Amino acid sequence: MGCLSGDEYTEVRGHYVKPHRRKKKSKWLSNLLKALIFVTDKILKLESRMLFINRLRLLNTISIKTLKIYQSMTVFEYHKCIYHPTCSNFAIMAYEKYMFLEATKRTISRLRDCKPNSNRNYINYP
Repeated sequence: MGCLSGDEYTEVRGHYVKPHRRKKKSKWLSNLLKALIFVTDKILKLESRMLFINRLRLLNTISIKTLKIYQSMTVFEYHKCIYHPTCSNFAIMAYEKYMFLEATKRTISRLRDCKPNSNRNYINYP
């Protein structure tokens, strides 16, 4: 077999066949696909984070509305609070400035310290 050389053909089950050559993948295409996957992953993470932040802002808005309803109900009562920003005003300022968890933590600490025999002689603004 003069026309068949060992480099081009291989013997399979008694027959000589031409081996299948794989096409080389172009590197720019695989790099582009990797970059697209990376970017879409970052976008999805950012969207999920933004969704989480929007939910926390919604909780802030609900808390502020609830506090304003409380303030409107207690308008006709005699104010006994000796501190200038009352606890409800302090809570509203905290929810406007901070995210839900931090504002809740600061509001609870303010409510804990808001009593006449407290060791704390001043109240910080949020």
